[in-house]
Amino acid sequence: MSGKTVLITGCSSGIGEAAALRLAKAKWKVFASARHAEVLGKLKQAGCETLALDVRDEASMAAAVAEIERREGAIGVLVSNAVYAQAGAL
Repeated sequence: MSGKTVLITGCSSGIGEAAALRLAKAKWKVFASARHAEVLGKLKQAGCETLALDVRDEASMAAAVAEIERREGAIGVLVSNAVYAQAGAL
């Protein structure tokens, strides 16, 4: 396991996408995730590994973590950027 393995949620745009690009450029092993991995083509081209991960779904989260642990041994850093909120609670 490398301490430079990072899982970033919410990478389809904005801060998540920018963080993934920046860390990939700095030679981190980046696992960029979004609910729909097919929207992460730009990050894949930049050298990121891409995963489907829906933070509203426990099974989706467990599967993503298990895949990274299988491939890398562990996750060194988690950047929890995905937003999940109920509109009535805001």
